[in-house]
Amino acid sequence: MSQAYTHHWDEIEYFDLAVQHARINPELKPVVDGCNGCHTPLAFMAGDVTPPRPSEKSRANEAVSCEACHIVTGFKAKPHSISTTRLLRPHQVRQS
Repeated sequence: MSQAYTHHWDEIEYFDLAVQHARINPELKPVVDGCNGCHTPLAFMAGDVTPPRPSEKSRANEAVSCEACHIVTGFKAKPHSISTTRLLRPHQVRQS
């Protein structure tokens, strides 16, 4: 989980393939941006879309931290969409 954003193969698949396809076909951009909701959720929720490459050592490098799951109190699905919104309670006791 800690390498969900920084793993070499993920970087190739995301930046060299998916992001490039979204530049060619802009309709893909929301889907490509949505990858970050799982691979680097805290950066995604902070609005870091498209985040910089891992070599730039941004917030996205945190990937899937403990907090990404353990402060989630629920989810809200968007109608007709593959994406969901995490309902969080920051600064609260972590959920088990």
